[in-house]
Amino acid sequence: MVVLWSIRRLGKAERRDPRARTRASDQSTTGLVSTGEADPTPLMILTRINQLKEEMRQDTKLVELALKKHLEERNFDELCLFLRHFGPDLLMPLKDRAEFKETLTELSKDFSERDFDSESIAELWKFLGRMERNLVSAKVRIESQPLEDEFGFLASVDVDEFLGLLREVSEQEALAAVAYAPARLREKFFTHAAPAFTAKFVEYLTRVDRMPDNFVRGVARKLRQIYLDKGESLKTIRFDRVPLLEQALNAMEPDRRKELVAGLGKDSPAVLSSLAPVIFLDDSLPLMPDEVLTEAFLTLAPQEAGHYLASFEWSSKLIKRLNPRLQDSIMPYYSPKSVNPNLVQSARKKMANFIKVQDQRGVIDLKTLNTSIIGKLS
Repeated sequence: MVVLWSIRRLGKAERRDPRARTRASDQSTTGLVSTGEADPTPLMILTRINQLKEEMRQDTKLVELALKKHLEERNFDELCLFLRHFGPDLLMPLKDRAEFKETLTELSKDFSERDFDSESIAELWKFLGRMERNLVSAKVRIESQPLEDEFGFLASVDVDEFLGLLREVSEQEALAAVAYAPARLREKFFTHAAPAFTAKFVEYLTRVDRMPDNFVRGVARKLRQIYLDKGESLKTIRFDRVPLLEQALNAMEPDRRKELVAGLGKDSPAVLSSLAPVIFLDDSLPLMPDEVLTEAFLTLAPQEAGHYLASFEWSSKLIKRLNPRLQDSIMPYYSPKSVNPNLVQSARKKMANFIKVQDQRGVIDLKTLNTSIIGKLS
């Protein structure tokens, strides 16, 4: 009898509140998706928006995949809601993409003409639910796409920008990035990379033939975010330092130049050693054979030669070694008190080109000459 009575009471409890099981289920549910019947509150709306926004900030690829269908179909109703509640910052990475540029321009115009006053909390809650489902779908697509596609954005990155990206990550992350970078970029990278890094890359490959999938995808996301955040600041411009060093060293007094080179030789011996055969110093002229010296000055206009020689204290000894006819053409323009720096610079460039050609032909040894002027370079 007691058992029968208990069963009847249990049945009455269930019939008395048919929603009891649903409420219990609601309380045990975690995550953003709400299965409860209660109307959403402003706090719930704000919390959900912040959670979704944080997810999208962690991986900009999510935004592209979540909105791609709306962008392709020009669904401005949904896109305007996204813009209103998540702001324009998350769309910025897409603004320069050719396939989205026109649509985003139209979206901006459409958004400025919209009236959102009639939007209800219930409608907004439904929109956030759709947005969350789109993000879940985007995550599934990201996790299933080939790793090479994750690094596809690097196809438009210059090697200098790539080097800048790698400086922002750890060594292991850099190794993963190089391993999955587009082939052409990787080839360029190895021609510019420091030998020490290349050696580590080779050593790493001899020890490891697998990397965790989530780690490599994380590297792709991190690099993509750094590239979007830093953008133009990663680009660098190469300059030819040889003529700059040549000009700077020529402008120095001999004793000061020797002192500077001696100090630099300790810090950057390889750089100075590589410069020894390719820079031209004015002080090397007195060390040239007479025939080479004469040929060198024949490459200059008489005005250039006169002003160039007038810039040296030891020029009178050098002039006497030139061919007499060449001396006669130069002397009218030789005036140590009125030296034209533009003519001096022009003459030095021509002289440097000629001397370097003679070095390449084996007529002179530029490295030996430079060593005798500024000391041992390597």
